[in-house]
Amino acid sequence: MVPKASIQYEAQDDPEKQLVCPELPGAINPDTSTDRQLAGYVLELRDGYGTCYRSVTSYKSFRKGVGGPH
Repeated sequence: MVPKASIQYEAQDDPEKQLVCPELPGAINPDTSTDRQLAGYVLELRDGYGTCYRSVTSYKSFRKGVGGPH
């Protein structure tokens, strides 16, 4: 039996699976926000929604994947 947490971590490495992570209202733009603001936001996501984004970097790449050119 694999612990649930490790399943979530594996899913984070797959951008398609990352899309199920919720956005909080008033999601911040990683390009215009400071790393401190991003870190606070990512930690808020972690606390409120489980471990969706492990780090500021993974959140930035997730946002770029959603909003950027394909």
